[in-house]
Amino acid sequence: MYDQSFSKKALARMFQKQDFIGVTPHGQKLFREDILNKAIASANSSFDKLLNPLCSFPLKGRKVFKFSKLSDELIARKLCENIKKSHKITSPGRSQIVSNLRLLLEEGVPFRVYRLDIKSFNTLL
Repeated sequence: MYDQSFSKKALARMFQKQDFIGVTPHGQKLFREDILNKAIASANSSFDKLLNPLCSFPLKGRKVFKFSKLSDELIARKLCENIKKSHKITSPGRSQIVSNLRLLLEEGVPFRVYRLDIKSFNTLL
């Protein structure tokens, strides 16, 4: 059975290799414990409403957001995994989309094909 809780054990599974870049091998255990304790405290406080867990920086002329702390990113990874496991939403692959489109176009009915690309997606914050 899948564990949806934000326990120390469940959050520990969210670590990735790149999270330990720059951490000495003998200091990894202490680093891991510290991050997990901060993540649990942050999850229990629901990302303390006064402090925004995101920070922004410019990249190629656009404003990009990322989590300022690894502990908050662990919680976000766990949230994403919970959503994926509970909803099982999948999109068809490119080959499936193309074959479906070919079948529709072969029906002999007049049609127009529009190709719309989104160059930039902006929202007001």
